[in-house]
Amino acid sequence: MKFKFTLSALVLAVMLLAYLGSLIPSSSRKEGFQTFASCHGGGFSKEFCLQNPAMPGQCLCQNGAVGSFQPGFNGQCVCH
Repeated sequence: MKFKFTLSALVLAVMLLAYLGSLIPSSSRKEGFQTFASCHGGGFSKEFCLQNPAMPGQCLCQNGAVGSFQPGFNGQCVCH
């Protein structure tokens, strides 16, 4: 019995391979950044990097530096 190569068989094979490839986790698909400096250095604005912080609790000081929210400061940004 000889397999007959058809366009529909080729399309199905490609779709199956694409589906199976999407099931394999890939570290190259990782998004995000490790630090504020790497986010801002990557061309993102300070506001974006603080709204999507690498470390929760970061905030923007009035001088443009990165501060943090700490207990006992009534939700104010503590600048170092």
